[in-house]
Amino acid sequence: MYGKCHSMIDARSIFDSMPHKDLVSWNSLAFGYAVNGEPGRALEILGAIQASGTLQPNARTFLAALLACSSLADEEIAKLVDGKLFKSSCLERTVAIHLEAGKRGCLDVYVSTSLVDLYAKCGSVLEAARVFHRMPSHSVVSWSTLIQGYVENHENEVALGYYELMGDSRIPPDCRTHVAALMACSSLALREEGREVNGKVVKTQALEKGMAVHSRIDKLECTSDVILASTVVHFYAKCGRLEDAGAVFEAMLRHDEISWNTLIMGYVENGEYELALELFSRMRLEKCSSSRATVAVLMACASLAAREQGKELDGMFVKAECLQKGMEIHREAVVSGCDSDGFVASSLVDMYAKCGSMKDARAAFDRMAYHDVVSWTTLILGYAENGLGELALDLFSQMTSGAPNHLTYVAALVACGNLSALDSGRKIHSRILRSGLETEVVVESSLVDFYCKCGSMDTAESVFFSMQTKRLVTWSALIAGYSRQGDTLPMFDHFRKLRDEGLQPNGITVLSVLTACSHAGLVDKGKKIFNSMLAEFGVKPEIDHYHCIVDLLSRANRLEEAVELVQSLRCEDSYLAWTTILSGACKWNNLQVGEKAFQSLMKLEDRDDDAACVLMGNLYGRAGLWERRAQLLECNAKRKN
Repeated sequence: MYGKCHSMIDARSIFDSMPHKDLVSWNSLAFGYAVNGEPGRALEILGAIQASGTLQPNARTFLAALLACSSLADEEIAKLVDGKLFKSSCLERTVAIHLEAGKRGCLDVYVSTSLVDLYAKCGSVLEAARVFHRMPSHSVVSWSTLIQGYVENHENEVALGYYELMGDSRIPPDCRTHVAALMACSSLALREEGREVNGKVVKTQALEKGMAVHSRIDKLECTSDVILASTVVHFYAKCGRLEDAGAVFEAMLRHDEISWNTLIMGYVENGEYELALELFSRMRLEKCSSSRATVAVLMACASLAAREQGKELDGMFVKAECLQKGMEIHREAVVSGCDSDGFVASSLVDMYAKCGSMKDARAAFDRMAYHDVVSWTTLILGYAENGLGELALDLFSQMTSGAPNHLTYVAALVACGNLSALDSGRKIHSRILRSGLETEVVVESSLVDFYCKCGSMDTAESVFFSMQTKRLVTWSALIAGYSRQGDTLPMFDHFRKLRDEGLQPNGITVLSVLTACSHAGLVDKGKKIFNSMLAEFGVKPEIDHYHCIVDLLSRANRLEEAVELVQSLRCEDSYLAWTTILSGACKWNNLQVGEKAFQSLMKLEDRDDDAACVLMGNLYGRAGLWERRAQLLECNAKRKN
């Protein structure tokens, strides 16, 4: 009784006062220790029983010992051995208990199932399978345990193979089995490249496997299980099928914190940030709060900020709309009390930084009770990305809580690159080498990018060619460096070599090439690359690519083509596109195109009237239309008043 009430001191006192201690009492004490977080003492009980000479451990004794080992396995850090992760200390104990239980004939279905579970936890899933296959009979628990073990050891195909075998046996899967199978499908989706279906990236292979599992679930009575339903939602979200994820969510009889979190995070991971914010509002209306959901929607705000145009405020470009949404979430977090959570606090710093409000980002950072490497890195990167490189480097030098990790160094390199601070960056490079972090992919690409921004292309190439594996992100960094330098010959050479290596350029790589073409006046080459993006590279043009090709045409006095492109494609409501054309019209004194661009700008809601009027006024002035220039500037002045 005392063991079940978590009072092991009282339980031990009662046990010690007993004049006669039988195996039942020993086993009860062992289970009490195992359940109440004292696994070492539980294993001591097994040793005491074996040493007594009068008692023989039974199956229940070994169950208690295996439960204790399971707790120790949760605490042990796995180590890499021959390419696989093992928990060696716990594995040795498990083998010893297994041998002893076998000698005493105690390998019943319960002990064997516990061994399957424990071997899998220790990383020896092969031994878990051996135990499973030696069992004279199997229960739904033993099947589910083995399948889950393979999933946890990242052998998802094997897990699904056993799931199929179980379907052929006389034992039907239960909710836990289906959860394990769906987790395997979700893990497979993470590795799958995916393909575009109706404008969305869908993991079709994993989807097919998971839908087969889902169809079996629909035939059973466990469809009302909240954990299972949440796992189905998670699976569809990982496969990119958000409509199906939402349909399963809406069909649930009730929603708990996990189900809300799962769909909100699914929307965020798939770029549906507005849907994530809408669902979070519904969640709050139903009086449910969650730190994880708060983190997810703060990530959504930060991502939406990247799309927002931004306006200058006190010398900073602020994303006002996203900032307002983020502040509302912050206020709700304060009310619910989850703002003190470390992950929420760091996400607040990131959100404010991405929205351009570094004052609020610093305030959120200063309110934190403890600063870990994540919060330090987030603030340093925030300063760096908002053009406050000196403050970023000052903060980097002041970092007091823990050693910098690879992302911290990346943030510092971003600051150095933006400042063209070659000496400071070289010192950070030296620290990276001393820390042994130079082979991290993101560090390698950041070093290449930093040296490129400083114009030190020889060093950038030296870092690039010293890499054992050259990934797309580092190729892109080098190509972007040559693009910024306006050095098109080596840029095109590396662009060709990238493809010779069997890599396909992504949107960022193509944008760098198009930018170089624009600045170098390579109109026909730029147009050819732009027009072949989807067919040749598999890259769907985004708004930045359209802006770049509009800039290319405008610089080359092909303004009518630029207007035609804007009107026929997806950027007709783009402030930047029409401003680029208006600037080009001013450069080439094309009044007709200039007026067309100006009129289009005036139709937009999110516009800068002053900038547009200044450009149009200059164009009128160059055309000698001084009266129209005066009228335009007068109208703009009245509009402001």
